[in-house]
Order: sequence, then structure tokens, then C-alpha cells
Amino acid sequence: MSAAIDVKREAPVTTDRLAAVLTLQKRLLAAKNRREAEYILVNDTAYLVKARQMLFVYNQQLSSHSSVPDISAQTPYLLWAKKVVQSLSGLFIEQTSPQIVSKEQVNPESFRQEWPSYWPEHGLWVPMVWRGQTLGALLILREGLWKEAEKQLLQHWVASAAPVISQAESKGPSASKKRVYGVVLAALILIGLCWPVHLTVLSDAEVVPKATQLVRAPLDGIIKTVHVEPNQRVEKGQILLTLDDSALYGQLEKSRQALAVIDAEYRRSLQQAMSNPASNAEVPLLAARVKQAQSEVDFLQGELKRVSVIAPQTGVAMISSVNDWLGKPVALGEKIMAVAGSHGEDVELWIPSADNIPLPDGAPIKLYWNVDPSTVMHAQLLHVNYRAEMSPSGVVAYRGRAKLLESNNPPIAGWRGIARIEGEKVSLFFYFFRRPLASLRSWLGV
Repeated sequence: MSAAIDVKREAPVTTDRLAAVLTLQKRLLAAKNRREAEYILVNDTAYLVKARQMLFVYNQQLSSHSSVPDISAQTPYLLWAKKVVQSLSGLFIEQTSPQIVSKEQVNPESFRQEWPSYWPEHGLWVPMVWRGQTLGALLILREGLWKEAEKQLLQHWVASAAPVISQAESKGPSASKKRVYGVVLAALILIGLCWPVHLTVLSDAEVVPKATQLVRAPLDGIIKTVHVEPNQRVEKGQILLTLDDSALYGQLEKSRQALAVIDAEYRRSLQQAMSNPASNAEVPLLAARVKQAQSEVDFLQGELKRVSVIAPQTGVAMISSVNDWLGKPVALGEKIMAVAGSHGEDVELWIPSADNIPLPDGAPIKLYWNVDPSTVMHAQLLHVNYRAEMSPSGVVAYRGRAKLLESNNPPIAGWRGIARIEGEKVSLFFYFFRRPLASLRSWLGV
């Protein structure tokens, strides 16, 4: 870098240097950070005095240079200037007033020999003191000698900049502190990523009663009346539905007529057998026919009693839409509805296959119901099926079962919500990057 850098500027319109100082002080107070304040010092001080180069020294290190945007560049001139600044800082560290600087004050000899190539002959070291502490200095270099009035003016100007530089420095950490903060932050992040946490998975949940009894068709027929509504509470022995009995009544009437005819023939045979012994052979046959006809009548009467289906236990009638069942023909043993306990004891889970994680039996579960999202209930995993199947929501999932742990105010059967199941402990890194790593592995085919 050449030493011909010149920051000479035309004086402002006014020749009053004190007015110029006030103007520069106003600009200095508006600086947002130390870098802007230093820029004003090394570039705008030329409005006060004539100079070729200006350098600002902070903590005995070169911090800013006039007309040089980046002092970290590894040029021969900047490397030399940094060494000279360190030498001068050690020489004037105890000084609080402006000091004349010349090449004879620089060590070692090699630095003095290069001075004329880079800097003019006369320099002025203006210390920056704030609250008894030397923050740095402004080094000004030019060809002409320094006047006492200029020294006093520059001392006043640098002193007015000291609080601005100090406050700007306090607004943010130094480079060394930033490095320390960076190391501490990196260590905290590393520790955080190694922190053990539970793997969790969300699944659909529904309260199901543990004791559920199915209600099936007692005989072939057509449903005539359904006496309950879905989720209606019923008592044991309460009539749930009635089958159409018109066909049974018709068969019963025919069977009764047939019984009456056979019974009349049987009685007539008994009377004839008393006067004609040859008629005794028909009596046992007719008696068997009477017994058969009576059995058929008794059977049909029993079937008529079964057309009214009753609740096998006290609970809640779990049935789909009533209108879907009215007039529907049913076969013997066909499922119509179920009667479950009014309060559920178990929870049915549907764990999506894409989110499945290792879940040991007894894993803790938190339940959030749709009817009351603010309330959290706890359960314990009983088991998870080994084979995935289609869930009611149309997602391939693993069916699971859990046991509610709350005994007070148990949820009502049929409640739905979300279950948060806790799995084994893993690092926080694996917790966050488990899915991306699985996708990457699938994409790479390894």
C-alpha cells in the first residue's frame, strides 16, 4: 500500500473551527456504533486540521485508518503500521496530553527506515482518556509542524469523542467476547443436542368400555321397532327393539288349528277303542301326533316371546342410525347393537404406521379429549398389534389398547381425542432429526 494516501479536504465554508467542532460532535453523537464513530474520527478530523493520514488506536491496536475500509488486509503497509502503532502505544501509554511523534521514537531500526516511505515527517499522538482510563489515541500525520492551538483543538475534539467511543463499545461485546460467547453457545447447543428426551408419537384415541355385550338377532325376521336412540342409557331388562311378529302369529294360529283337529281325532279314537278293541292300534299314533302339534305350538309361542329384545346389562346402547335398522331383515345371530358400560375403562389407539416407534408395554400416555381439550388424562399402554390395518379414519395404522389410570370422573364411552404416547429415551438430536435421517436413508437406499 502506498504512503501517498492523502485525506486533505477543503475547509468548510465557515472558518470558525469551534463551529466545525460542534458540527462534528453532532455527527459523532449520531453514530450508531463504534465503527461509525471511528470513521468520523479518522476521516472528518481533516475539517479541523490539515493532515495526510489519520489512524485511530484502540486498546493499543490499530482499529481504523483514513481512506482504508478494511484494516485486516495483509498488505505490507498495514502490517508495518500495526507494528509501529503498538510501539508508539507502549511509549505513550502514560500520557494524557498530545505528544509529538517522529520516526526516532519507533523501534526497531527497520521500522524507522521504512517511515519515510509510508508516513510524512511530523506526527501528533492525541490520547483519548475517559474517566481516568486511556481508551486509545488518534494519530495524525502531515508534513508541517504542529501549532499549540491545533494541539488544544484536537485534544478537545478527541476528548469529546471519548464518551461516544466508550458507550458505543458498551453497546455490544468485543470480538474476544464474541468468540467466547460463540464457544459457550456452541457448547450449550452440543449439550442440548445430547440431552435425553422421550420419543413421542401422536395417535387417535377413543374411549371404549371394557365390559361390552353384543345384542344379536334372536331369530330370523324383520326389525319392526327400535325403542332406543344411539348412546341412550338403558337398564338391564329394558326392551331395545322388537321384531315383526305377524308371520309368527300366522304360523301359531295354523299350528293351534292343527292341534285342535288332531286332538279331536285322538279323543274320538279313545271313545271308539272302548267299544271296539280293534281301534286301539290308532290311539298311540294319534297321541304322538297330538304331542308333536303341541310342541310346535309351544315353540311358536316361545318365538313370539323372543321378538322383543332386551338389554343384557345396564349401560349405553351403542347403535348406528335407527332409521337404517327399521324394516331391515336380520338373520339369527346377526349383530344389531351393543350395550356398553356408561363409563369407559379402556382406550383404543390407532398409531399411524409412518410414525410408529418402539413402544414397550406399560408406556405412559397423555390423553386430550376433543370435548375438553384443557383436561389431561393419563393412561398406560397395554399392547400394540404387530400388524397394521386400515383405521376408521382411512389411515394404515397399528391398533393399540391402553388402560385409563384415573378412577375419578372417568370419560364417557365414545369420547375421541388425541393420545401422546412416550417411548424410549433418545438424544435431542435424534428426536429432531429422526424423520429426516430416515428419509435420507430411504433416498440413498442404505
